[in-house]
Amino acid sequence: MRYQKDNLTYKVGSCSAIPIADNSVDIVISFETIEHHDQHEDMMREIKRVLKKTGLAIISSPDKRTYSDLRNYQNPFHVKELYQDEFESLLAKHFRYHSLYAQRLVIGSLISKTGELTAPTQNTLADSGRAVTTDKIPPWYLVAFASDIEVDHTCNSILESDIDSFLEAVLAPEKKNAEDQINYRQALANDLRNQLDAEKENAEAQINYRQTLIDDLSKQLKDLEKQMAAEKNCATEQISELEMILGSRTRLLKLLFNPRRKK
Repeated sequence: MRYQKDNLTYKVGSCSAIPIADNSVDIVISFETIEHHDQHEDMMREIKRVLKKTGLAIISSPDKRTYSDLRNYQNPFHVKELYQDEFESLLAKHFRYHSLYAQRLVIGSLISKTGELTAPTQNTLADSGRAVTTDKIPPWYLVAFASDIEVDHTCNSILESDIDSFLEAVLAPEKKNAEDQINYRQALANDLRNQLDAEKENAEAQINYRQTLIDDLSKQLKDLEKQMAAEKNCATEQISELEMILGSRTRLLKLLFNPRRKK
């Protein structure tokens, strides 16, 4: 386990049945949760149950309009996303006070005057590669601070990360997925190649077998033709001999039975 301390305890439960005693928690933090189920009312009741009277809930939720609708995108792991007004209505139903902050992940650079860090004008690259300037940055996520007591949470922040480490963390899954796809397709291509080689080998064996059969039949046919030719020659000679014998006997009979010779 990555985070281990003597004062840390891990429990497994659900949003609709948090395994914690009533009125026992100072702060509830729920990130990347509410969009993955549709038991929002039960979740809010459970958060209120475990929070102390002066407790604070920090909850994030993707803004369905900017996260999904405007991007024409559907996250297959999200069960029920909320529009901003739906999210605020849910918060207002269960907490006396709430404030909402916009969150968006960006990769870029910030230029500000030395010694000052003010809200910058956003410049984005359009599909054409042209810089587009806007004074409003549409958030993908909403982060709510909700409580039954009024608490000042007026602070804006920027989380800076080492760009190389960040890109490695972001791109590593994509790289692995691409490598997995390449390996899968390579394995599939190898299987197809092996299958084609086997079929080719089988076809060649069939061709060789049939060619051998044809050669054998051709040889048998030639042998039969020779035998028939020899038998034909023999029959012709026999016929000639019979014709000679028949001719001789015919002449003999004519001599024996010639009437003129009897006189």
